[in-house]
Amino acid sequence: MSGLAAELLSKGTDSRGAEQIATTIEGVGGTLSASFGDDFLTISADALSDQAELVFDLLGDVTLHATFPESELELARTRALSALALQLSQPPPWRNGSSGGEIYGRNPYGRSPTARAIAPSPATT
Repeated sequence: MSGLAAELLSKGTDSRGAEQIATTIEGVGGTLSASFGDDFLTISADALSDQAELVFDLLGDVTLHATFPESELELARTRALSALALQLSQPPPWRNGSSGGEIYGRNPYGRSPTARAIAPSPATT
């Protein structure tokens, strides 16, 4: 889920669309991105120091007012499901000598992504 959230943060806010966010940050030679891991989500931006006010404005907007547009969410889900299918088509991780489930058991670090977790719930369809 954190991967979907990271991907969608810059796809629209209450006051800006995805294209406007991209055009604004790229117009000053900067970047805006989000990354994630098992236990974190990071939002970052880079630009020249004279654009700090703009950068903080954009960071605040995508952090506090992201709208997670339905059309973008469906595209992100499709990409995530395709990536999961590719991952599952590869040899199991335990063949490489490590498996989160083997090491962490029922702890959240031992869980693997599933198509059920990525697909929309029946209540949202």
